[in-house]
This record gives sequence, structure tokens and C-alpha cells, in this order.
Amino acid sequence: MLRVRDVAGLLQLHQNTIYRLVERGELVPTRVGGSLRFSMRDVEAYAERSRVVPPTRIEDARADVRVIPLPPGMTLDDINVMTGRTLREDLIGGASNKKAAVSGN
Repeated sequence: MLRVRDVAGLLQLHQNTIYRLVERGELVPTRVGGSLRFSMRDVEAYAERSRVVPPTRIEDARADVRVIPLPPGMTLDDINVMTGRTLREDLIGGASNKKAAVSGN
């Protein structure tokens, strides 16, 4: 049987998060005296239920992308002129470079 701190270490969560999971009924403990204990099987089941599986097909990934059309007559070149950057620079340059460009530094 695992203690709260053991489960927190296994799941890489804070101990308070484990208590919240218990309160919500997402992780079911056994009481031993005044303390909570967890079976490895229950912890593994919780971890499996909580796992996020990335999209396996490009169509699944595209389902989360929202396309915003450009106003009539506007091109990507117009946006590059307005921002002083290219789309490629924004994608590759990172947030710190983007912030510097916006602030003018």
C-alpha cells in the first residue's frame, strides 16, 4: 500500500493534488488508522485514465486549428509589412523575439 507522498512522487504531483483527487473521487484510498493508503493497481488505473493521447493522424491535429481568413485584398506580405516580421520568424523566433518586436526593442 502506498502513502500520499508515494503516490504524489509516482504521479509527479503535489501531495495537495492527491488530496483533491481523493475529494473528487478520482482516486480512491483505503483508510489505515488515520492515514490514507492507495493500491498500486488503483494508482496505475488513475494514471491510465488521465493519460492524454496525442492525435495519430494529421486530420485529428488539424481539427484543433482555427483558420481566420484575411480581409479582402490583404495578403501575408501586407501582414509582414505591418508587423515587421515574417510568419516564419514568428514561428521559429520564439516568444522573447516576438515580445521584443512588439515593444520596439
